[in-house]
Amino acid sequence: MPIDIGAPYDNLSLGELKERVVAFATNPIEERWDRTLLAQYVNAVIPRSVFLRNACVDAHILDLGAGDGGLAIFKKWPFVARPDMRMYAVSLEVGERFDLYEDYEIGNFEQTLPNFGGMLFDSIICSHFIEHLSNPARALQFFGARLKPGGSVYVEWPHPVSKKMPSLTVLQERGVNVMTTNFFDDKTHIEAWPMFEIAEGLQAAGLQINTAGRVWFDFLADQLMAHGRTDNNSVELTYAVWYKFAWAQYLIATKPHPGGAI
Repeated sequence: MPIDIGAPYDNLSLGELKERVVAFATNPIEERWDRTLLAQYVNAVIPRSVFLRNACVDAHILDLGAGDGGLAIFKKWPFVARPDMRMYAVSLEVGERFDLYEDYEIGNFEQTLPNFGGMLFDSIICSHFIEHLSNPARALQFFGARLKPGGSVYVEWPHPVSKKMPSLTVLQERGVNVMTTNFFDDKTHIEAWPMFEIAEGLQAAGLQINTAGRVWFDFLADQLMAHGRTDNNSVELTYAVWYKFAWAQYLIATKPHPGGAI
């Protein structure tokens, strides 16, 4: 049976979804948590943080599509420190926090695969990367080849509902300083791949799906929106919309040990 994970707003018409998004972004919302607590809690419960900080002891972890290197802050913050983790980054350019990684490689993934001396990884995190690829199969096969037996990959990318969302200009015209709300607001996006396609590709690469979900946090979305409006924080405002409407989806897959045991 094809994998897909539904969320409350997926079946709304374009007009209904726009109305809901605008109402969420503009109606009054009470601040119930202070910003410090909110930031700590959000970054403790989001799926990629949970996945990263549950890696095995002394894990070698690849951050594919590392951006500015922000994922590395989870080695020390919040709540749980994991100084034993050794992280490696791949990106198109050197990120601001790449000094927190053991090593990094710069290049275009669709042209040259990362090498790192042939290292195998305990964990791979691929967050908001495959939507920029013309064909994600290259990445999925790479995961199968470069994970250790028992190792796992976390893949997060936009759900097709992101294509139905109102454009960022709809909210910006109403004074809400978001960055990306509709999939095509980011001109480097290629496709919001259906979950079943990515799941099938991971399985074809020899991996077993063990978790599937949507990044959906209703209460946290409300609080991010309330705080984001206070100081016009575009990151908080954007994540508020994403979390409210389950903009992103994710899969976790594991490479079986020989004999089939995980």
